[in-house]
Amino acid sequence: MRILALITATLVSSLIFSQSKSLKIETGEQTIIYPFYLETKILDNNDNLVYNTNNLFADNSKTFKGDHTVKVYTHWGSGKDVFEIKEQGSISLINNNEELEPVAEEIKTLPEDHLLVLDKKFTKNNNGQYNAELTFEESIIFKYTDGQIEVTQNEISLLLIGNVVKTSEGFLIIDYNPKNKMYHYEVLKLIDEEKELNL
Repeated sequence: MRILALITATLVSSLIFSQSKSLKIETGEQTIIYPFYLETKILDNNDNLVYNTNNLFADNSKTFKGDHTVKVYTHWGSGKDVFEIKEQGSISLINNNEELEPVAEEIKTLPEDHLLVLDKKFTKNNNGQYNAELTFEESIIFKYTDGQIEVTQNEISLLLIGNVVKTSEGFLIIDYNPKNKMYHYEVLKLIDEEKELNL
């Protein structure tokens, strides 16, 4: 999972932010990297707030034992990513230069015509925003519905981490603004095909 996390970190960091530090969350089952400035809360199994990232800058890392829930408030997708810590997990600040540069050398951006949008549909929801369905080549479909995002390929739901999803064509990174129907996407791929991971 560490390789997957670092790959995801590189993709997200290259598109969303260019800061010297990132927020690393380890749940015991997976590692996730986010921009350091996103609000993050850790709750105990009674939904009581036990820690937030306002305190993280002082000690740079914090370990949690027992069942906890991590909530990261994002600017994409549903606006909130939720992860469960079952036995032990941690959050910390990492130095991008040290953690991400070795992986960045193994990734390349594919040309714009590598994965084309074949069809797009927008419908206004009750909040005055727009739901969207973007159909890409290779039977890849992106759906935004009332704040929820789903990406499928050949009618199979794909794992979405932040706004990054691994498809057969590479890592699809997509941003969608439901207020104005604007979207942007890129496709990145590992240079060494043998290092690609099956999710």
